[in-house]
Amino acid sequence: MPRWPQWTSSQVQFTPPPDLTLIDKGQVIGELRNVGTFHQSDLNEVRQNGDINTPPLGADGFVPPSLLSIFAFQKTFLHNGAADSLDAVLENVQHRSAGGSGVDLLSDPVLRQRLVKFLQSIDANTPPSFPVP
Repeated sequence: MPRWPQWTSSQVQFTPPPDLTLIDKGQVIGELRNVGTFHQSDLNEVRQNGDINTPPLGADGFVPPSLLSIFAFQKTFLHNGAADSLDAVLENVQHRSAGGSGVDLLSDPVLRQRLVKFLQSIDANTPPSFPVP
């Protein structure tokens, strides 16, 4: 099985439904990744059932979405829609280096633009292969 079969790092690690011991606050905690963009006080954070009176979900992280056809979603990036372009996502140093080795390879805006162009080209025919550090 390819490591990135659908252009995402997310993979179901259990046979559905998940064991109840894996669930906390309605989320399968082991499948979440903290990317540093959650802010408890932001009103646009995702809340269970859309109820603004409940605490927002996300303190434990998010499930990274697939990059397949990301070009079709031009103004809705990050878990809460806080970024309106891939440029904005990649300008966020904390987000782009979350879970990485600590080396920021995208401080150069030209390299970020190249990556944006590539990301916008990904579709079902793009083979998911790239160097893994």
